[in-house]
Amino acid sequence: MTTIKTTVHLFKFDTSNDKQRKAWGDFRRELEETRHRFHAWGDSNHFDFEDGQEIELETKCVFGDQWNTACGKRVFDFNDPVFHNSHLHSGYYLDVTPEMLEVRRNTLKCGYCGKHYQAAQGYVFCEACLDSAYLKETELHLLRLKNCEYRKNTSEPLTEAERAHLLPLYVERQTTGADSRAVQAKKNIRAGVEREYKQKTEDARNRYDGLIWLLDHDVNINNVIYYGHTGRFGFGWRTPVSADVKSALLDILCEFPFDYDIKEEATA
Repeated sequence: MTTIKTTVHLFKFDTSNDKQRKAWGDFRRELEETRHRFHAWGDSNHFDFEDGQEIELETKCVFGDQWNTACGKRVFDFNDPVFHNSHLHSGYYLDVTPEMLEVRRNTLKCGYCGKHYQAAQGYVFCEACLDSAYLKETELHLLRLKNCEYRKNTSEPLTEAERAHLLPLYVERQTTGADSRAVQAKKNIRAGVEREYKQKTEDARNRYDGLIWLLDHDVNINNVIYYGHTGRFGFGWRTPVSADVKSALLDILCEFPFDYDIKEEATA
């Protein structure tokens, strides 16, 4: 797993104090120029860190305002928890390094399903979710891929050319599901149906041929069964046969064209 490093910085302000209120306002405005402020009911997450602590961020899932750490925590670029004391602002922020910016810049994300792409792949729109039962035609603009740099949530409408490209794909996928994943899934389903048909057809043919052979050779089939999962006939499956019956059967079955077993009754 690829990781990148950054540093955590703690802060604490009490805005009931005029001087700290002004300092908090300046501090907040400066950070919000480059970071989204996560402002929700507080927890103790920021106390897990020490001021100036270096942490590792994983790059598998990329967001515009937060990261997953290599040790399994969720951290925000600027975490300002809400406390019952509304004057208290005690949280942390991360150094947003050039490496973090590069990862966000080169990682594209679908505005509808969140699928990640790399900028180098050259995709403009996400096609992974065109067959979603929940995707509306009026939401096709959300499929435009945007990098994960921090920005306010905006989504430009489709141009005429973009709509002319996406709409036929949307109609096709909504009606037939004809993308590579759906095609492969359909192939797998078809292969399963054909495999089941061939197996059951072969079992039925073997059972038919075997029982007809036995009937033609005057063998009582009331105590005979065909096991499709093994391809073998079983004699004495209802009631095990005696040694004499087994011997007589063996004389007849010497030319029987199928595998078989004979269950013999236990002797005292």
